[in-house]
Amino acid sequence: MARRVLLIVLGVLVVVLVLLAGAVGYFALSPLPKTNGTISAPGLQATVTIYRDEWGVPQIYADNSHDLFFAQGYVHAQDRLFQLDFQRRVGLGRLSEVLGEATLDTDRFLRTLGTNRAAQQDLEQLAPETVAALQAYSDGVNAYIDEHKGDLPLEFRILGYQPEHWQPLDTIAWAKVMSYNLASNWDTELMRAQLIDAVGEDAAADLLPTYPEAGPYVIPPEVKSYSGLGELSYSDATALRRLLKTDGGDIGSNNWVVAGSHTTTGNPLLANDPHLGLQMPSVFYEIGLHGGGYDVVGLGLPGTPGVLIGHNDHVAWGMTTIYSDQQDLFIENQNPDNPNQVEYQGNWEDVQVVEETIPVKGRAEPLVETVRITRHGPIMNAVVGDLEGKAEPVALRWTALDEDHLVDSLLLADRAGSVDEFRQALSLWDSGSQ
Repeated sequence: MARRVLLIVLGVLVVVLVLLAGAVGYFALSPLPKTNGTISAPGLQATVTIYRDEWGVPQIYADNSHDLFFAQGYVHAQDRLFQLDFQRRVGLGRLSEVLGEATLDTDRFLRTLGTNRAAQQDLEQLAPETVAALQAYSDGVNAYIDEHKGDLPLEFRILGYQPEHWQPLDTIAWAKVMSYNLASNWDTELMRAQLIDAVGEDAAADLLPTYPEAGPYVIPPEVKSYSGLGELSYSDATALRRLLKTDGGDIGSNNWVVAGSHTTTGNPLLANDPHLGLQMPSVFYEIGLHGGGYDVVGLGLPGTPGVLIGHNDHVAWGMTTIYSDQQDLFIENQNPDNPNQVEYQGNWEDVQVVEETIPVKGRAEPLVETVRITRHGPIMNAVVGDLEGKAEPVALRWTALDEDHLVDSLLLADRAGSVDEFRQALSLWDSGSQ
C-alpha cells in the first residue's frame, strides 16, 4: 500500500514537473522573435527582406526609406521591446507608473530637468523627412506590439502591464538621457563651488588648475612605458574625491585612424572603442540598413532609427565622448516677496512654473512636482541632495535643453556621400558631446 501511494505521489510529481517545465518554456520562449518565413505587417508599402546572419545581426533591404525604418522599428521590438519601453519611461520620467516608489526620485529629477519638455520642443522643429523617419520607425514598433499582445516579453507579464504604442517623442526623450549620461559636468561645477566655499578661491585654483593649451608634456620622452614612472600613489587624490563626495569610476573611449600610407592595402583604417558601462541587453544594437538612399552598417540605439556608429559606401566614423563643458549652474537671487520671481539685470523677472504630474504605482493620487524655470534653466534644489534646503535657488543651464537637431544630424550622416557631406551633417549635431 505504501509503495502504491509512493508511486502515485511520484507520478503526480512528474506530471507537475512536466507541466511546470512546459509553463516555463511557454512564458520564456513564446516571445522569441520569428526569424524565418514571411510576416504580413500592415503599414508596409512594399516587400522588405530581413536577413539575419549567424550571430543574429539583421540586414534590412527595402525599396524606400519608410519601409526601411518601419522594418528597423519592427526588429528592434522583436529583440528589445522591454528595453525600448524601459528607456522611454526613463526619458519621460514615467518609471514610477510601473515600478512604484522605488523610482520616484529618478522621475522627479528627470521631470525637473525637463528631458520630456525638451524632447517635445525638438520634435516640433525637426526636418519633415526626419519626422517621417521617426513615424515610420514608430509604426514598425507598434505593428509588433499589436501582433504580440498575447505573448509579450516576460518582463511585462511579471510587472503586469501592456506597453503603450511607441511615439516619435519617445525616441528623442531617450536621446536626451544618453546626452546627459555622456556629457554631465554640472556636478563638477557644484563640487568646484563647494570647494571654493570651503578653502577659498586661491586654494581651489591650486587644487583644480586649468591646463594651458600650450602646456608641456609631463611624461619625459625617455619614459617608454608606465613602469618607468616608478611607484604611483593615488591615496591623496582618492581621499579628496571621497571628502568631496566625487569618488567614482571614470570612463573613457578612443578613436584610432591609420592613413592608407601606413597600411598594407593602401586603404585607411578606423578603429573605435566606446567605453560605456556593460549592461544586458547592450546599449547598442548592430544592424545593416539598405534602401531608400541608405546603405549603412553599424551600431544603432534601440528606440532610434538609423545607425550611430558605422560606415556606408563613402564614409566610416566612430564616436568618443570628449566631456566638453555643456552645463552651467546659476545661483539665482529670488524675490523675498514672490518665490516665482528672480532678479535679472536689476529687475524682478517671472519664472515659468510647470506642474509635472507623476503617476505612482500603489498610490491613489499622482505626485505633482512644481518646477520653476528661469531664463537660465530649471531650478534643481528640490531634487539634488547637495542643493536641497539651500536658500539660494540654483538653476541648471544645459545645451540639450535648447533647440536640438541631433536626429536630423544622425540620419544625414548615415547617407552622406562624401566627407564634406558628413561634416555638413555634423554641423547640426547640438548634443551630446561626441
